[in-house]
Amino acid sequence: MGAEIDRNSASQGQVSCPTIRDDRGQPALEWTIPTGGSASGFWRIVGLRSTAKALEQGRGQALEITLGSNEQTNESARPRLGTALGLVALFLLAFGLRWTHLQAAQASPYPEQLSFLQDSQYYAEWSREIAAGEWVGQHSFFMGPLYPYSLALVEPLMPEQPQGGYDYSHAYLLQAFFGCLTCLLLWALVRKLLGTWQAFLAGALAAVQPVFIYFDGLLMPSSQVLFTVVGTLSLLYLAMRRRRLMWWCVAGASIGLATLAKGPALLILPGVVLWILFGEREIEGKVRVQWAAGVVLSCLPVVGLATLHNHAADGDFVLVTSNAGNNLWIGNGPDASGAHAGVSTEFSTSKLDFYRFGGARPADEPAASEVSRILSARARAYMLDNPSAAAALFWRKFRMFWNAAEIGTTDQFEYFKRYSSVLRLPLGSFGLVVPLGLLGMLICLRRWRQFWPLYLVVVTQAGSYTAFFVLGRYRLATVACMIVFAVACIDWLLPQVRQRNLKGLGLSAIALILAALFVHWPVPGMSAERGFANQEYLLAQDASKRGQDPAQHYLAALSGNWREGDLSLRQRANAHLVIGDAALKGGKRKQAQTLYREALKWAHQLSEHYIQRVPMLRGLEARLQALDG
Repeated sequence: MGAEIDRNSASQGQVSCPTIRDDRGQPALEWTIPTGGSASGFWRIVGLRSTAKALEQGRGQALEITLGSNEQTNESARPRLGTALGLVALFLLAFGLRWTHLQAAQASPYPEQLSFLQDSQYYAEWSREIAAGEWVGQHSFFMGPLYPYSLALVEPLMPEQPQGGYDYSHAYLLQAFFGCLTCLLLWALVRKLLGTWQAFLAGALAAVQPVFIYFDGLLMPSSQVLFTVVGTLSLLYLAMRRRRLMWWCVAGASIGLATLAKGPALLILPGVVLWILFGEREIEGKVRVQWAAGVVLSCLPVVGLATLHNHAADGDFVLVTSNAGNNLWIGNGPDASGAHAGVSTEFSTSKLDFYRFGGARPADEPAASEVSRILSARARAYMLDNPSAAAALFWRKFRMFWNAAEIGTTDQFEYFKRYSSVLRLPLGSFGLVVPLGLLGMLICLRRWRQFWPLYLVVVTQAGSYTAFFVLGRYRLATVACMIVFAVACIDWLLPQVRQRNLKGLGLSAIALILAALFVHWPVPGMSAERGFANQEYLLAQDASKRGQDPAQHYLAALSGNWREGDLSLRQRANAHLVIGDAALKGGKRKQAQTLYREALKWAHQLSEHYIQRVPMLRGLEARLQALDG
């Protein structure tokens, strides 16, 4: 038995069809809506699995249905040859763009400094230690552990080069491959929610998304974070369709993996549990409790691997990473700008260099977890003492999270555009996708029961990073969700155009203009050029290694605005020191004295541990006294 329904009515979750009841008088509907759609603009109901709720009895009654949450039983809904060829084309498009970008990166004047950044060096060194058998290490995790342990598995593919260093081209290609899989996961997710052509549009937007391509080409965990979160979304939708405990457990384990990649993913867990307990009301309460327990009990053991490691390495209880307090202080202290800044503390374990260069925690320094609690309390106290400044900073960070400017530290998407034509493609950019996505979020509110996992990821990601500090690479999972909402927006707008719904189109145009203004309105001090000073500093270091004069790059670096976090204290001290040496060699004694004093000023704000480790800084005071004499 079947019924023809209008596609627009179906997309709003309201259709009319006969009631079918079992011998006990209970609704026994066995109908579903194929998600592929048809060219005629009508869908045929061919089977449903307990996802329809009768609103009133009688023939032709209205039914509330959940689109896209039903197990498909229609043969026509399965991918055909055309769909398979489309998926191959989508994969090739995504991989081709990433391959082209990787070639541009290697052909750039400074391939190492533009692709192998400070954080990359830490992850590379860490992965080599793991591959050599040092699985536990000496300290609690300071950064997410999933990426370096994954990198260690493919360490044999990264041989040491004769001229020094390691060849990471295979790692970049592997990341590009998983970036392509992310596009296919988005395709599958949108196909269940909206339809086939909508799925291909979402996959294409992900394939050409410049920030996705850029981070697939860096030895950093951003690409993995994106893949694990999108994979988690896909598994959540699979569990919602299959309605089996096993699939909820798989989704829970995926949340755990995403948490090991980046801690804020753990915030997805309570949202999923609340949905199971209170959102799946048509399911028996006992079953809902089992599902919720399955999600939690499959997630926590995965996260617990990091907790056990931290206790074994440091004898300390740290859930995943020990940097929460430090990040809260960086993002909310007196020197906070909303992004990552060169904020120094008296604790050695709160600095990445401590872990990079291998240091022993001073005997009088608290454990890493206690340091995190101290810095967290310090940040909260400062916010409570300065509530108006804290509120203004929170609003600033919220704007930064949604702003079109890509904010980086050692990574600098905007700077790299000059070397990669792929990144300059206008299609799929943040500034294009997000305004459409924000409008799509409003449009999809009427169908929030289908889109709740996407809303959950957007809210948890935006909320967690706004609470700490904002960087462009932290927004990748949100951009993926925005792609889905943008496609939903386009899917809703096209029928309005065909039906000449001027009122709906007018209101949509106003909302879209407001969203575009919100996304593109500049945040003071957070322009697209914000991270260029740090890039110039890295290029200066590269020039020194090549035997070239680095002074020009150092001068360009110092022209940046340190207040907004362009350069760390260490970088500013080193830059002034090197330029001072160059001035002294050129016979400019007074200029060298001025530069040395500046270097000393910034060096004094660094920890004594760091100053003693850097010979140039250690002898700076004596050198300045000799010049003054």
